[in-house]
Amino acid sequence: MPAVEIMAERNGQSFLEPGPLLRPHPSGAPAIFIGQAALGQPAGLIGVVADEATGQ
Repeated sequence: MPAVEIMAERNGQSFLEPGPLLRPHPSGAPAIFIGQAALGQPAGLIGVVADEATGQ
């Protein structure tokens, strides 16, 4: 299963109670990590786009 992020439908919406969420979006966590690592250490990123709903 790919890593995904979800987004609240409304600004200020709490995640402490059930509420509407927008569809999953591909996670940006690997690129965020590389950005942080690149501040002081050599780093690289290898990625692919899958042939599935999040890769369309």
